[in-house]
Amino acid sequence: MKINKSILAVMLALGITGIASADDVYVSGSTAMRSVIYNALIATNCVFTNSATYAGDGSSGTASKETYMNFTGTLVGNGSTVTTIHCSWSGSEAGILNVASNGVSQAYFMPNTVTGDTTSNTNSIALANVDLCLADNAQSFSRTKTPTLTGTKIGVITFEWVRNNGLWSAGSSSGLTNLTDSAIQAALSGGCRLADFTGNAADTSFVYVMGRDNQSGTRVNAYGDCGYGIFTPPQQIEVDSSGNMINLGTSTGNGYTGDYGYSSGGTLAGQMGKNTTATTDQVNSVTGFSVIAYLGISDATTALGNAGTAALSYNGVPFSAAAVINGQYPFWGYEYVYKSPSASASGVVAYNRLAKLATLNTGYWTGIFDGVKAIHLTTMSATRGGPTSQPSF
Repeated sequence: MKINKSILAVMLALGITGIASADDVYVSGSTAMRSVIYNALIATNCVFTNSATYAGDGSSGTASKETYMNFTGTLVGNGSTVTTIHCSWSGSEAGILNVASNGVSQAYFMPNTVTGDTTSNTNSIALANVDLCLADNAQSFSRTKTPTLTGTKIGVITFEWVRNNGLWSAGSSSGLTNLTDSAIQAALSGGCRLADFTGNAADTSFVYVMGRDNQSGTRVNAYGDCGYGIFTPPQQIEVDSSGNMINLGTSTGNGYTGDYGYSSGGTLAGQMGKNTTATTDQVNSVTGFSVIAYLGISDATTALGNAGTAALSYNGVPFSAAAVINGQYPFWGYEYVYKSPSASASGVVAYNRLAKLATLNTGYWTGIFDGVKAIHLTTMSATRGGPTSQPSF
């Protein structure tokens, strides 16, 4: 399991602790799906009988985008027992691994209060075995295929490619507006000329991919959709706060490209705002380069709030909810909820409530899916077999 470096530092400072509590449920998985699950857990009579009391880690100005979330209340169908659902959004692949491997724990933020956001030093980080996970891909497309988990499809999660504040129009072209599968594959292989994207020979600078680590379901969908290969190691880059390529040095070759990636879509979105027009392309020893990235729509929206960024069409089709629903835009995946074979009794109750997201879109359940970042199954006209197949009717 990959633990966020800042969280790991806190764990080392405080001492890693185990969690012993009366009635707790531990959830991990998809960072792209966290806002939908936030909506479901905070709503009355969806999962909890009343609007749950929320405490987050204070990492975001928006509660539904925080990495660590805690909800306390009485689960529907669980009597009068007060339960806390702890969420630690580690990525879809990490979540599937967590629930499939009872010995693999996840780090959780344990606030000293159940009201509001807090970053008090008296809070702690602890490890717990995971009861449930949310995943942007079916287990059959996961690195962790055994043991076979109990799970169900609950919705559709949408994604988008974006470009950074980079060197997009060095030639006579106006810059990149569209991505093709072949160009994405070339960029994932270690960077390629901008001309490979624009068709303009004057565009001689290079384009690289910044993306997610191999614990991400967004990455599974991106690699599957473009035909690069879900499990094919990429040659991605990372940049620092000034837009400089980082030499991570953990792969053979130049050290600047490798199987690198961010553990959070939110972190990646922030890095897409870095200006790389005048920083050094360390791979090709020239000045300036450009970056593309794949993100869930919520994180793509955050990235697009940065100056110089832009959304990209995919194989000639721009993202829209209608294009996803009607099968014209292929960069989306089914969202699943899975439970561990050793899930607690309250974990099973929570799983059964979340499973209802697949079919219920009225009454208490209205508005849980926003129809853009995540789409209810009953709204979809198109279907697909998974990230390696195209949508069809």
